[in-house]
Amino acid sequence: MLIDADKINEAKKKLGDSMAHIIADTLGVENFDPKGLKMCCPWHNEDHASCVWNRKELKFHCFASCGRHYDIIDAFMKTGKTYVESVQQLFELAGTKYSFGEYGLKTKTAYRYPKEPPADNDKSHVYEYLGLRGISKETIDAADVREDSSGNCVFLFKNTDDVTLTIKYRPSHKVDKTKGEMKSWCQKDADTTPILFNMNRINPSEPLVITEGCIDTLAVIEAGYSNAVSVPFGAGTMTWIEECWDFLEQFNSIIICSDNDEPGIKMRKECVARLGSWRTKYVDIPHAVTTED
Repeated sequence: MLIDADKINEAKKKLGDSMAHIIADTLGVENFDPKGLKMCCPWHNEDHASCVWNRKELKFHCFASCGRHYDIIDAFMKTGKTYVESVQQLFELAGTKYSFGEYGLKTKTAYRYPKEPPADNDKSHVYEYLGLRGISKETIDAADVREDSSGNCVFLFKNTDDVTLTIKYRPSHKVDKTKGEMKSWCQKDADTTPILFNMNRINPSEPLVITEGCIDTLAVIEAGYSNAVSVPFGAGTMTWIEECWDFLEQFNSIIICSDNDEPGIKMRKECVARLGSWRTKYVDIPHAVTTED
């Protein structure tokens, strides 16, 4: 579902500066200045209020190290809501009437929809494995990563209507290829659609980061930028561009963060060509990082 951006802006204008108070309350900010509409940035440690409400753009902007922008939709998504759920909450507050059509409905005829493991499954194996890779429980939960009965990581690929179309799995331990272990696989006896992982939790008003893998996306989120997605089937398959074209068309800025190997370099070149060089940039990841004592 693509929601009319004009309707979102209309709802924001109705609420105006009251959104600053709503955001501060939603985030649980204790040092919010209700008169100056500023606060210490929730995203890094500081002892003075550098996060200031922008009345023109109707969002907070941090003027310190992180430079982060943050609007009311971002705040609602921070509580665990998806993008559409966050917009629904915005519209309710603003009294904006809007039809969300087929939201949440499985509309594909004869499609073998994958079965999701329960959201309340124990995730201790996932937390431990991804924790070793620097991914926090907060980020794992924010991206709705789950665990199956065998302890594997489960990645749900949901469309913008919050309907799961593809499920991928990854062992919650280092893969031993000598034992025939697979690095990842899709759910057996279920269909797949080449959509982007985490695309249902993206704010189209901010730049989009596209990574090569689900864990790469989690790393970007962990680093402080939540507007990140992953391609579904690695750098060598580009069918996600056609499948997600309407979604991708919403963004004025797209950043490709693929691996710095031959497939990754080929992926970013094709993305720049097909998504438009005027809005598409890429991250040149170094082959190795060294530090001095």
